[in-house]
Amino acid sequence: MLNKILKALEDSVKTVLTIAIACAAAGIIVGMISLTGVGAKFTSLVLALAHGQLFLALILTMIVTIILGMGMNITPTYILAASLAAPALIKAGVVPMAAHFFIMYFAAMATMTPPVAMAAYTAASIADSDPMKVGFTAVRLGIVAYIIPFVFIYRPELLLHGESAKIIITSLFIFAGCYSLACGLNGWLFKPTKNYERIILLAAALLMFWPSYLINAIGAAILGVTMLMQYSRRDNLRDEIKVAV
Repeated sequence: MLNKILKALEDSVKTVLTIAIACAAAGIIVGMISLTGVGAKFTSLVLALAHGQLFLALILTMIVTIILGMGMNITPTYILAASLAAPALIKAGVVPMAAHFFIMYFAAMATMTPPVAMAAYTAASIADSDPMKVGFTAVRLGIVAYIIPFVFIYRPELLLHGESAKIIITSLFIFAGCYSLACGLNGWLFKPTKNYERIILLAAALLMFWPSYLINAIGAAILGVTMLMQYSRRDNLRDEIKVAV
């Protein structure tokens, strides 16, 4: 028992040292940014390039965060990107918590985003596969993680901001949207989907992500109709399988 406790303490110290080194390195960079005024210039640059368009500011922030994350771990990437980009997003009207969550998400996603996807390279070496193929497969399977940060910028209810009823309703719509998106991308609902059904499912997902309850309801209705159509044809699929057997 004592050996296990000592081992746990040893592992904890090693973990803390790794994080401390990363934070120290990031702290030096953040200090340089503060002293040279690069942070303020970057904020002005993002706002100028975005021309007052929040979506463009988010795209620029995403690109910068992913580029920074190509050569660093998640923690220093977040610290550095937050010092650069978070003020620009907050000035653009984004809730501070949402701005920082947005940056944190893409700091994590940088590890699986080609061309420099360190997590994909590690997984590819274990699986003895092509790193680029693994990276693009990871992007396809994790596409929701690239979309959700944009969603909670426009729908802060996902971060528990607002009334309880709105939080619950928004969460249900977003959950249904993620389900519809996954079905559309992977081509499967109750059975393999046809090409037009995949397009419908993707469109329904987009409607349920849109910051409007009316449009969300339309998207949910489209998803429901598509599910009913698929479910009604499920028996036909069973008959086809029996005939084939």
